[in-house]
Amino acid sequence: TLLAYRQAEVDELMFRAALRHLIADIKSYAALLTGKEPYCHALGMTGTVIDRRHGNLVKLDDAARVTVAYHGFRRLSRDEIIEVYGNAPLPGYPGATQRFSTLHTCFERPLGPLFATLVAKTDSIAEMAAPVARMRAASGVGARGGAGGGA
Repeated sequence: TLLAYRQAEVDELMFRAALRHLIADIKSYAALLTGKEPYCHALGMTGTVIDRRHGNLVKLDDAARVTVAYHGFRRLSRDEIIEVYGNAPLPGYPGATQRFSTLHTCFERPLGPLFATLVAKTDSIAEMAAPVARMRAASGVGARGGAGGGA
């Protein structure tokens, strides 16, 4: 190698550029993201697999079994990993599928923290909305025939 890479700085720059793109060009993300989200270097690893079905970042062993998993920024316990993935190799893996994408290169590394950020933000909105939805359901507000609800 002829150059000394400053990979951590490059990763964070790519992460910030991706955030700016999502906010500016994909309007649904403008309400979700501020552009000041922290970059989590620990989740920017090559060989990480994105599981779109469960919203997890996972690391696999040589037999394609999940050894480490994160949902957003929360590391899943071994029991949670077994509950979600079992102890068998991932079905449909290796390779990119509708469900899985592998971060192979240094240029893909920032996608791990970006995915974790999106999952964490989406989950936090869902958590904030859940009590309101429960109150509406309990009170009949917005329900057909309930207060403010219908014809």
